Parts: sequence; structure tokens; C-alpha cells
Amino acid sequence: MSKSKKIIIAVICAVVVIAVAVAVAIFAGNNNDEYTPENPSTTETQKPITIADAMKQLDSSKYAIQMIDGKAVIVVLGADGKAIINDKNQIQIVVLDENNNIVYDKNGNPQTTWLDMKTPYVGVDGIVTPEFKISIPTGWQSHPSGKLVKTDTPKTNMIMCTLIQHEKYDDMSLAEFLKTHGENQKKSHANYDRLGFKVQFEQKNITFSDAKIPAVYCKEVIHNKNGGLTNYSEVIYFEMDGNKKYRFELVSADDESLKALGDFNFVDYANKNFKLV
Repeated sequence: MSKSKKIIIAVICAVVVIAVAVAVAIFAGNNNDEYTPENPSTTETQKPITIADAMKQLDSSKYAIQMIDGKAVIVVLGADGKAIINDKNQIQIVVLDENNNIVYDKNGNPQTTWLDMKTPYVGVDGIVTPEFKISIPTGWQSHPSGKLVKTDTPKTNMIMCTLIQHEKYDDMSLAEFLKTHGENQKKSHANYDRLGFKVQFEQKNITFSDAKIPAVYCKEVIHNKNGGLTNYSEVIYFEMDGNKKYRFELVSADDESLKALGDFNFVDYANKNFKLV
């Protein structure tokens, strides 16, 4: 065989080898494509839904959305329509995954768990703490914001009752706490005076509820220089075991909402609806 023929045969063989390699690569590539999902959306991370959307799947007579420690959760309601709270001040809630989807058990029922309540809980049964409860007065209702709201007041400036725990003052006596708070209040009133606002303020010692809890009652009314109401508040400051300081207050922001308050007596309400646990 001549030298030129050998070269031609070698070239042909090289071309065949390259063609086979390319075919194998293409075949392998096609096989890999078989494992790629036809619908890429199935691999996308599911977007979280709102708590309200999750609640739509449940019976509103058995579950309710509430704010607990600043977070919205779905609370389990008992046969009496009230939240289920155990003796450890834990509330029963529905288990949700990271996307707020309800987690169901094998029988198709929503899974539940117990949640510690670090701050006072406000729900359909009123205000609840480990030491006491405050029921909701007639014509009022609990609000997801964690307040009690008078139902017939303007939505823009609702009349609200709120219980606030002042944990950072637990190392003080009630008198020391009120002195500190009073000093800050005087500065605030001085600023109002400079603006031409009129401030009316009164303070007195009281006892309230059947437990005869010592407390300090304060009432503040502030009108702007045109005579319009800018703030109306009634506050009961009191202390529980362990030097826990609480402020139970009623707040109204304008003349219209204050008019809707009518003859509601805040201290009388606290006396009749505050019960030790």
C-alpha cells in the first residue's frame, strides 16, 4: 500500500472516531434531558400565603386569628367560643409551616401545639394573664391589634382599652415607677403648654376589683389651641406579685370618638370585670 493511501485511511478513521464521540455525547445529553422536569415551576419555592388566607380553610366557630406577642396566629376555640389556655399560660394554636400553610395530621385535622404567652393575651374572652383576667364589656370587642375596641366608634379613631406590662420596672416599687413616669409626663405637658395646648390632669389613689388592689388612677385631657380634643386617656396603674407593673388604659383621640364613649365609666368597668386567676 502506498504512503498516500495510508494517510487517507488514517484521516477517514479519525473522522469516524470523532463522529462516534459526538453521537455518544448527543445521546448522553438527550438522556440527561429526560431527568429535567417538564414544568420548571414545580421546583420553584412556594410563596407564603397570609394568615387570613390560611384561616379561610377553617371553621370560624372553632378557630380565630389573634395577635400574640406581636405575631398573628390561628387560635383554637373551645366549646364556649373562647381560646383554650392551660394552667401554664400557654394557648393552643394551629401549626403552620414556613409558608403559613396549615399542617394536617393523617386524619385530615389541623395539627395543634401550645404557645407560651410572654405578654398579656387579648382574645374573644378578653384580656388574659397568668395572674388575672379582664372580660370584655358589652358593646366592645377584641381587636387583632391586641386591644379592646368599642364597636360603635369611628374606625379611624377608635376608643381602645389596652393592658400594658412594664417589665423593665419590675425592680422598682409602684411609687418609684410612678415618680419616674410622672417626671416624663411633666416634660410632655410643658411641651404642650409651649404649643398653646390646654392640659387637664388629675391623679388619685384608688383600690379596684373584688381583690381590693391598690392602684393609682390618672386622667388626662388635652385640647389644641383651637379647642379641639387631641387626647383623652384614663389610666389605672397597679402592681401584681413579683413587682409586675401594669397600666390599664382607655384612650380616645378626638371629639367624635369621645362622644361615642357616652356614659361609659372606666373605673367601674375595671372594678366589675377584673378577676384574679
